[in-house]
Amino acid sequence: MILHEIEQRMATLSRAERQVAQQVLSDPEGCPNLTIGELAGAAGVSEPTVVRFCRSMQCDGYLAFKLRVAQDIATTTPVRREVKPGDPSSAIVHSVVRSVQSRLHDLLFECDASQLDLAMALLEDASRIEIYGMGGSGNVAREAQLRFLRLGKPVVCHTDPHIHAAAAALLTAQTVVLAISHSGRNRDLITSVEIAKSRGARVVAITAPRSPLAALASAVCEIEPSDGKELLMPLSSRVAQLVLVDTLAVAMAMRDNTQRQQLGRANAALDDKYLSQDDSNSPTR
Repeated sequence: MILHEIEQRMATLSRAERQVAQQVLSDPEGCPNLTIGELAGAAGVSEPTVVRFCRSMQCDGYLAFKLRVAQDIATTTPVRREVKPGDPSSAIVHSVVRSVQSRLHDLLFECDASQLDLAMALLEDASRIEIYGMGGSGNVAREAQLRFLRLGKPVVCHTDPHIHAAAAALLTAQTVVLAISHSGRNRDLITSVEIAKSRGARVVAITAPRSPLAALASAVCEIEPSDGKELLMPLSSRVAQLVLVDTLAVAMAMRDNTQRQQLGRANAALDDKYLSQDDSNSPTR
């Protein structure tokens, strides 16, 4: 995938070639429609620099490079692009959406199905689920509580480090802790998970691979962390976490008719919480 290759090799390019790379990544869909002169002009470099850049990307020339970019666009989602000061709102919304798309595309191919199956089995067998998360991951933890509650599973969510440490000390071997962390290196969260394990509880983690939290877990749903420099990183990471939460909840419902029935009853109980189409058209009193 040449777009991802450009992103990964950015630091190794010369300054002028980096300008070409940045121009291509800023509008990959438009690149195949540009002549070599138009791309050079947009990037503020000479045409020979564009040729050198193409060869750096293992392409014989600009035509071959454009063909690879076009193939990339047709078969995958564009790479993440950073928002820059002065960008118009149309460019910002494009960058935000592309950032999320790229992260989800990566997740689709990096996800370990065997670990997902193990995580589902642990959650299904649990007599009680406790969900721990902090900061932005705490918001995902609260969403996860709602997902599993609707399946009829006894579940609580703790996002305060003092509370989940105390709660962890009271767990049993029949409990599963679902720990959610982007980095997998939050000290308070790791401490609470260690306490839970000392009580015999099993741990499912949605976190970074090769992290301290991952090492403590019985099953790990991995999400590669960003290097922290990407402005949109928090959003794309949270969306990826939510996708894994939904994957676990949907898969559990599909494997258990009782849980599907519980989900239906929970959803039905919420029906009268919303205005019908007729109600929404009525004058407000």
